[in-house]
This record gives sequence, C-alpha cells and structure tokens, in this order.
Amino acid sequence: MAKPTKPSVVSPVHIHTLKQPRSSRHSKLLRQCAVVVVIVQVVWALVLPIKNVAIIPYPQFRSDDLSTSTQPYAGYDPKAKLKYSGPQVHQLLTDVLALSLDNHQVRAIFEHYSDFAIDELGQVLSPAEHNIMAQYYTLVFQSSEFPGGVFTEREERIVSVQADGTKQVYTIGCQGDQALMGGTTCIDANGLPCDDSAWGATQTRTLKDVDFTPLLNGTGWQNNIGLLGLVEYFHYYMRLVFAKQNWAAVVASNNLDIGFGYVTDDDKAYLIETPLIFNFATQSNRAIALNSSMIWNCLASELLLGEVYLANYTLSTIQTALIGRNLYNATTLVPTSPVVAERALVVLRGSIRITSGAGFAGSRDTIKTLGTTVMTHTSVSSVNLKRDRPMTGSVLMGSSMRNMIYMGYYPNSYYSVLNIFPNGSDFVFQSTALGGMFGGYNGFKFDFVHNTMTNFKLAERSVAAGSGYASDWFAQERDIAAWYSKYESHRGNNLIDKAALRFGSLDPSMETACFQALFKRIAQASWLLLLQWHPVTEHLAFMSVIDQSPQLYFLKQMLKNEMVGENAYGYRVPQTFNPTNISSALGTAWPMVPLLSALVLKHGAAAVAVELLVILNATFAQLVDFDNGAFMFHDTDNCVLRGVTTADSATSAYRKIYGPLSLLVGDTLASVESIRLRMELELGQSIQVRQEYLNDTRVNSIFKYEGPPVYWSHTALSVGLLRLSSQFSPVAEIVSNVQNSLVCYDVLETRYLNVTTRCWSEFQNVNETRAQYNSEGLRTLLLSAWSMGIVLNTFAAVVALRFALRVLHVAKVTGLQEDWRTLLCIDIEEFGMTSFSECALMACSTAPFMFSYQLPQDSEYIANSKTSHLGSVYLDEILVTMGMTWFIRLGMDVGATLLRLRCRNGWFTQQSNLVRAVIIVGVYIVRILTIKTDRDYDNSIWSLALSCLLSAVAGMVAMLSSFVFDKATPPPHEDPISHALQLAKVPRN
Repeated sequence: MAKPTKPSVVSPVHIHTLKQPRSSRHSKLLRQCAVVVVIVQVVWALVLPIKNVAIIPYPQFRSDDLSTSTQPYAGYDPKAKLKYSGPQVHQLLTDVLALSLDNHQVRAIFEHYSDFAIDELGQVLSPAEHNIMAQYYTLVFQSSEFPGGVFTEREERIVSVQADGTKQVYTIGCQGDQALMGGTTCIDANGLPCDDSAWGATQTRTLKDVDFTPLLNGTGWQNNIGLLGLVEYFHYYMRLVFAKQNWAAVVASNNLDIGFGYVTDDDKAYLIETPLIFNFATQSNRAIALNSSMIWNCLASELLLGEVYLANYTLSTIQTALIGRNLYNATTLVPTSPVVAERALVVLRGSIRITSGAGFAGSRDTIKTLGTTVMTHTSVSSVNLKRDRPMTGSVLMGSSMRNMIYMGYYPNSYYSVLNIFPNGSDFVFQSTALGGMFGGYNGFKFDFVHNTMTNFKLAERSVAAGSGYASDWFAQERDIAAWYSKYESHRGNNLIDKAALRFGSLDPSMETACFQALFKRIAQASWLLLLQWHPVTEHLAFMSVIDQSPQLYFLKQMLKNEMVGENAYGYRVPQTFNPTNISSALGTAWPMVPLLSALVLKHGAAAVAVELLVILNATFAQLVDFDNGAFMFHDTDNCVLRGVTTADSATSAYRKIYGPLSLLVGDTLASVESIRLRMELELGQSIQVRQEYLNDTRVNSIFKYEGPPVYWSHTALSVGLLRLSSQFSPVAEIVSNVQNSLVCYDVLETRYLNVTTRCWSEFQNVNETRAQYNSEGLRTLLLSAWSMGIVLNTFAAVVALRFALRVLHVAKVTGLQEDWRTLLCIDIEEFGMTSFSECALMACSTAPFMFSYQLPQDSEYIANSKTSHLGSVYLDEILVTMGMTWFIRLGMDVGATLLRLRCRNGWFTQQSNLVRAVIIVGVYIVRILTIKTDRDYDNSIWSLALSCLLSAVAGMVAMLSSFVFDKATPPPHEDPISHALQLAKVPRN
C-alpha cells in the first residue's frame, strides 16, 4: 500500500503553481508599457526637429526709418532741474551756427521763412541735430519768457577824450554783493501802484524796497542777465541773417539800441566813451566821473557788456562763419578783436537754469553690440514745442538785455528806481526794478498793448502743483451756473415769471426755455453796456487787452460759436465748436446779475434801463434771428412771443415786443440786487463786480492801456463772461477743453512785486519726437539664426529618422521581447543609439531654438516681442535648459573617449538617465540664479555659450567620475564579460 503524501510536500508545489501566472502578467504589463514609451520616444524624436522646421517663424522686424511723431505735452517737471553752464551755452550756440549754415535743408527752411524758424525743422533733422536744436529752443524760450535778475561781476575802464585832447579814465563795475537786482514798490496817496503823475508827487508817494533773494530758488530770476544776453543777441542776429540774407544789411541793423562801442587800439583797450555810455555810467555827471576811484553801477556795467561786447562778439562769430562758407555776400565789416571776445565771454562764468517745460524733453543714443558688431542703433530726441509762442511772426521776443536798456533810460520812472550815494571814495548807483502801474513788462517785451499783463514769468508750475489758487474758478462757475439754471427752472416768483407776466403765457413746453434764452440776450446786452461805459472792465474776462474796442470785440464773439482762451503772450485764442446738446437751461445768463447790480449801484436803475434798451435796440436783430413769426434764440428756437404773427418782419416783430421788453428790463433791474445777495448766501462765494472797475478814471498819455485798477486774479465771473459771449451756449465739455489747456506759472507781479500765479491757455503745446532706428546687425543675426535653425533641424530630422529605422529593425528582429528595463534604454540620447557626430549635430540643432529664447526682447525692433515667451521667465528657462541635454550627452561622449574602465560600473550605467537629470536641474538652478531681465546681446550669447559649456563639462566630469568606482578586473566567475574584454584589451565601457 502506497504511503500517503505529506501536506508539507504538496503545499509548496500548490503555492508555486498559483504565483507563476501573476508574475508573468506583471512582467508582460511592464514590457508593454516600456514598448509604448519607446514608441513615444521614437515619435517625439521624429516630430521635434520637423516641428522646429515648421514653426520657426521668419523674423519680423521694425523697418529701419527716420520719423517724426507727436504726443500731448505732459507738463513741466521741476525735478529735472535742467541747467546749462556758460561753456555749455557757448558750445551749443557754436553747434547751432554750424548746423544752420551747413545743413542745406535747414538753411532752405530758414530762407523760405525769412526768419530763424527753429520750430519748423521737425522733418529734416537727424535725431542728433534735433537734440541740438531742442536744447537751443530751450535757451531761446527761457531768455524770451523768463527775465533774468543776476548781474555779472566785472569792471570796465572807460576813457573820455576831452575837447582839449586830454583823456579822462574812470572805472565802473559790479561787485558780488550788488549782483542780485532787487525791487522797489511805489504806492500813491490812494494806496495804488504809482503811475507817472504819482511818481512826481514825492510828498505823497511811498517807496519800499523788496528783497528778491527768495527768487534765487528755482526761478528764472536767478539766471545771469549777460549769459541770457548772449543767447538773445545770437538769436537776434540769426533772425536778421535769414531775414536780410545780406550781411551788410545785417550789420547796418546795429545792435539792440545804443550802437556799437569801440575800444582804444592800444594795449589797454579802454572803452571809448560816447554820450549814451556816459549817461548810463554816471547819469552824465562829470564830477562823479572825475572824483570817484570806482563807480559801482551794475546796471550800466551789464548794459555795456551786452551792447558793446556781446553784440560785437556775436556778430564777429557769425561773420566768420558766413565768410568761411561764402554765404550772403559776407565780408569783414565787423572787426574781430580778442579783447572783445575775452570781455564778452566773462558771461560764461554764469549759468542758465531752465524753469519751463519748453524745449529739450530728453534724448538717447543707444547702441547695442555683440562683441564689436553693432546690433541696433537707436537715436531719439524729444522737444516740447509751445507753438502759441511761434518763433516767427508778430509775437515779440522778450529780452533781459533790453529790459536793462529801458531801466537805464528811465531811472525813477516807469521801469526803475535809482539811488546814488557815495561809499568812501567810490560812488554807488543802485538800480532796482520799479513796482508801479506800468512797470516792467513793456521793457522786457517792448509791447505797449500787452503791458497790462503786468507780470514777469518766473517758473512754470508742474501739473501736480496745480494752479496755486485755493479754489478752482471753473468749478465755481459750474456751481453758479447750475444754481442759476435751477433758479430759472423753479417757477413761482423768479425772473422767468416776470417775463411771463409781461409777455403773457407761451406754449407750456416752450415757455421756460424761451424766456431763459431771452434773458441770455439781456445778459449779453448788459455786458456790452458795461464795456461801453467802462472799457477797463474788459479785464473782468481777460488779463490783457487787445488793440480793438472791447465792446465791438465781444459783440462779434456773440455772433460766433467759440470759447476763447488767453495765451501767455496776451493773445486771445478762439476755439470753435459745433453746438451739441443745445439747451437754454445751462445757466449761461447768470453774469447778468452781478453786471446789472454793479451798474445800478454806480449809475442808478433809470439810467441803466435807458441805455440797456438802446443796446438791445442796436443788437437784438444781430443776436436773434426771426423766421415765420417766431424768434430764433439759437439755444431755443421757434419762440412765438405775444402779438407777433407770421406776417411780421423782424423789425415789426421787435417793435411789438419792445413794450413788454422795456417793462421786463425795469423788473429785472429792480430784482438783481436781491438775487445777487441770495446767490452769494446760498453759494458761499462772492460774485460781485468790484466797484474799482466802475470808479476808475485813470488816463495816461504814454500808456494808452492802464490795465486793471485792482489786483488781477482768475475768477468764476471771467469764465461766465466767456460762456456768455457765444452764440450757442457752450456745454461743459467745451468749457473743459479751455480749462484743460491751462498752464500755470509762478509770476512776479510788476505792480506790487509779489510772487503769485497766473494760468494761460496753451492749446498748441505738443511734444515732438524725432527717432531713427537701425538694426542691420540684428537682422543679419536673426536671419542667420533662422536659416541655421532650418538647416540644422533638417539634418536633425535625418538623424531622428535613422534612429527610428534602427528601432524598427530591432522590433523586427526581436519583436521587442526584451526585459522592460532593457527597452527603457532605447532612447535617442542613450549611448550607442547615436554616434558622436550625430550627437554633436543634434546639440547644434538646438542652439538656434535656445538662442531665440535667450535673445533680448527689444520691442523697438522685434515684432510681437514680450518680456517672456511663455508668460514667465522661469518657464522660458526650463525650455532653454531642456535644450542643454544634448550638450550634456556630448560631454559624456567626450568623457567616455577618455575613460578606460575594467569592470562593470554601476555609476557608469546611470550616466544616460539619473545623472543627466541631476545635471539638468543643476544647470537650471544656475541659470535662474544668474538670470537678468535686461539682457544685452553680449550677455545673452555668453550666457548661452557658458551654459552649453557648463552642461558639456558637467556631463564629461560625471562620466570621468566613473573611474572612482572602477576596480581591478574581477575573477572570471564573478564577471566573465569584463574578464573577456580585458583579455581582448577592450575597455569595459
């Protein structure tokens, strides 16, 4: 009988037969996954270079060009603190002279305009030339609009030839403690700035010195008068050169005023006295000249510095340039003297601080290179042009030097106060700017009409600094107009109800609007009446007057659709608008209340009523159209007033409404004072017209225009009067255009010699930029990289195809039945899959791709450039670093050729996967730590080259480090393959 089988024997067999299928299935699954990975790797190896060839875009570039563009004026930036030293000013004038004569296009423009039209060159200059002219424009604008107040420290020896042939020599000069020109106010018995009659009343006038030291902090007053004069004379003569286009005619025009001076022809070169020089230096006092060891007279010293030396030096310099170029029939008409040049150029010790945004607004000349090759060259110059102050035409140029001349001509009257006193053996002539009714502006600008502006500009205010006023007068006017519109609309016992009482009820849908429009015409007539009786009230609307009847001017404006601004030079700048959102409910008639209130207070209601009706009789037909029995008030049309029929003409219709209109005028005059008081109470601001305007009786035989009788300031009434003086009422948007055009300045009030602010409309301010772009080197580089990328990736596609064919061959031969670990080693970057040359080719094929990501993204030249290709520089760096894998493999190949291993090496077997991954991470970290967002071309190329070198070296070092883990050949039974290779003298690797 057979022995029973032991469970202990059967059980292991049973367990073994159960586990075998699961292990087999697991290995099969892993092998299948490995096969999928191999297929994906083969497809990826094929697709990648083909994809690169397909998607590498043709580089898009900005066209190289030279262009001019304009942008809105951004305002003055006082933080720039732009300042020119004397030598810089001199060099700039030299450059401008050469540019003006050597550049044929520039010279042609000047000859066309017959003027030195430096603001008309935007289309013909290179950026470098544009930069020169922009800086010159800065100096010209500064010298023309911002008078200087600092004299030049110097001494001057003057020789007077007496009738008997003897010579008298005396010295005038200016010392440092007198170099700042101060001021003196003159107040008459009525507390007003002195006019010429009050100046003579020495018993009742009051003089008070004003220290101008605070003006040395950031204003134009701190600039040296002589250095400004150098700019003024240069510009003056250059204008003459192109106006006359004949050198003899230019020289015949002389200097600003006193004629050319001459110096003795001996080694002392004394200035030869003339009657004018004697008058300026000593007030024609021969005793002072004889008995003084020194005459300290800064005004005379500066005046002579300009008229004698700067004028002659400038003419001589221009003459030399013209003769050298054979232009404008130039010959030596002005003697060239080193003495004159030396004495003139003493002004170069001074400086000019720029206190406005006009002119130079920045420039750059950027050259980006790769090694010594220029990639891009960008030249940009920007200038702020204030075209309300054109450099040609009738707008007069200001001149600090001419201001000195007028102060010298009229001491103790109009322009200056002169104190003469001895100081030991010296005599001091101390001249200060006079603060009086007609002081200053006319001497600087030589403009009798706009002398009523009564201010010297000191510095432009930045946009952030605001107007300097506590309140926004435009906002105040909007509030007043809104209040008045609401008042007219709320019927009950207002002026509209009084109109309805006199004219009878109208169509309910039209009644309020028609009567609002009628009151606008009454308001316009009130303004015209005030101007007729008191022309000085023109200053209620504008700072300056114009050489025209104010009543006639505003009547003409009432027939136009214009909102008028006033520029900084006293000119009125109309802004035409197309009426939109037409309405009579904009509160436009509100100025009628303060105007009629002031007139009634001054003249009485009866007189005002009579004359107001006269104005209405004369202007109603001009201001109001009539058609088919209805009045067309423009803001509201088709208004049929009582008794008027379609059979009426405009004349008969007005005759019919005259009775009710005259009664309404009386009602209005009786009500305006109470309405004014109510308005002021509810609005919390005064709208009253100051009675000084109506009481003013000033008359001056020299100055036709006396200016405002009170301290002028911006008011809501001025805005209201401008809105009223238009055919259609301008809406808020139109008014805002004028408000937004305002540029504000710190100014020195020439009547009171106090610092305040004024704002003017500068509609034509513009920033002009001249730019030149050149990218020949960059285009060559990118096109080369693009073409190399196409070629190299095409070769890489061939390598990838050969790899795919090898894998296909392996698949046919083995069916890919190898162990899954072996299958995972089938990778194009694994050892044995690609040769060294193929590896090098694959590495090179990635370079253009990496370069495109590494290149500086210069938006000025490369279309669609961004700071990052993928939205993050870190993602960009990942892609660039992934391109380094072929360089790592290349380094490993190099290392492998230098390595001779003897036995199987675990470290060596990791070179193509784990170690390579570690190196990639390391390279990425290094690149992130050294990344620059503002890369230049050298940095980009070197960074990429060093990264590739680092990757290759890291791969080579990693490969060579396998030697550390090598050991003597093991016995045959432990590693038969290594033993066999050793016998064959073949390295294990």
